[in-house]
Amino acid sequence: MWATVHYLMAVSLNPYKFLSEYSDELQRKFVIVSFLATAALDVGENYVRGNLFEPWYYLLMISYFVIFAVLPLVISKPWVMRVSGWIMAVSLLIWSVVVRSVLAS
Repeated sequence: MWATVHYLMAVSLNPYKFLSEYSDELQRKFVIVSFLATAALDVGENYVRGNLFEPWYYLLMISYFVIFAVLPLVISKPWVMRVSGWIMAVSLLIWSVVVRSVLAS
């Protein structure tokens, strides 16, 4: 499921040329909805495994990313989309490089 959702996110960033009703707004919404589906599947997977509260900040982190994903849907301004995207990208980079290396040691 994870791989499929990430594939859908990649396809939504580079839509096929033969789509006649393609628009930037539809593409933007599809990327955000794909991200929300990924977050929901991740929470569901951790719930099934019994790891919903391990580590203790897991739900806080998912909530943080969901808020910044939904924000552009609520406030449809281009600058909100850019700021939200940059905050999520930098946060994910910091999480991947810094936090995980600290937790691993």
